[in-house]
Amino acid sequence: MNSEWLDVQSFKLIPSEHLPKGITRNQILDLAESFSPFEHTIGTAKFISEKKTVAAGEFWSHEFQFTSTSYVTEFDKQFIKKTGAVVIYTDLRTLVMYQNDIFSNAPLVSSVKSNNEITEVNFSISSLFVL
Repeated sequence: MNSEWLDVQSFKLIPSEHLPKGITRNQILDLAESFSPFEHTIGTAKFISEKKTVAAGEFWSHEFQFTSTSYVTEFDKQFIKKTGAVVIYTDLRTLVMYQNDIFSNAPLVSSVKSNNEITEVNFSISSLFVL
C-alpha cells in the first residue's frame, strides 16, 4: 500500500456546469484561472492519495478534505455538491480531481458536514491513475 499526504496551499472548486464532456486537464487548469480560491480554515486542507489492490487489480483512492470555522449556508452546500472538479495547488505540484479515468464514468463525490462551530468538506474519487 503506497500513500501520499500533501499540504494544500490553496484550491478552487469548479462547478459541473462549467465542465463540458471531454474537457481535458489543461482546459480545466485554464478555466480555474477565472475562479477565486475557496475560503477555508488555513492549515486544514489535505490531499490524500492511496494505492489499493483488489481482486480486479490496482486503483488509486484520492481524497481531498478541508474545514471552515463557521456554518455554511444552504447556498454554499449546494455549490459544493455541484462541484465537478477541484484544482488543488500544493508546494510540489498542481492536482486536478475530475472524473476517474479516460472513460470519465465516475464523477467526483462530495460530502458536507456542518454544525454551529465547524464545517467539514470531503471530496473523493477512485481512479486508475495517480493524479
